[in-house]
Amino acid sequence: MNLKKTVFFVQILLFAFVCIYAQERTMIKLNNEWKFFKFSSEKAFGNHFNDAKWQTVSVPRDWTIYGSCDKEIDKQTAATPTRPVTVGMDQVKATMESRFGALRNIPGLYYRVHLYKEAFKKFPQGFILGSETASKVSSRDVYKFPVVKAVSKQCPDFQTSSYDLEYCSWSNLSDNDKKIKRG
Repeated sequence: MNLKKTVFFVQILLFAFVCIYAQERTMIKLNNEWKFFKFSSEKAFGNHFNDAKWQTVSVPRDWTIYGSCDKEIDKQTAATPTRPVTVGMDQVKATMESRFGALRNIPGLYYRVHLYKEAFKKFPQGFILGSETASKVSSRDVYKFPVVKAVSKQCPDFQTSSYDLEYCSWSNLSDNDKKIKRG
């Protein structure tokens, strides 16, 4: 090999090494050591604010699990009283117990269709917005026999049937949504 080719080859190797090294990722977990205080404090934005009396919490979590919501401190509703406020709620049981869903103009629930009748009784609005209620899974042009409904089915070929009868453990089929009637 002549010198030019050797230098070029070394440069390519160095470039590849730098690229590979640059791909290394540092993960920083932001789920722990958050401070929580139920009420508003304007002084909390200062650099030297004493938050020793605040509760340390981990996320995901929201303050509604600590008791009923207070509409007076809900800044969304206070800022725009003529605009309906909706919220999609995944923790359906917690939002029913804390009354968080009852204080929204339009309560929206994610999945948990089996809890809708109970939510109708707890939420005074008279309706529930079902968002992301069904989540079937299927593979295109893959038909498996026998044709059966299945929850969280795992196949050796990592494919699901195209008959739209398989769904995840945390959701349901869209046909189930149609069967729900207000209780």
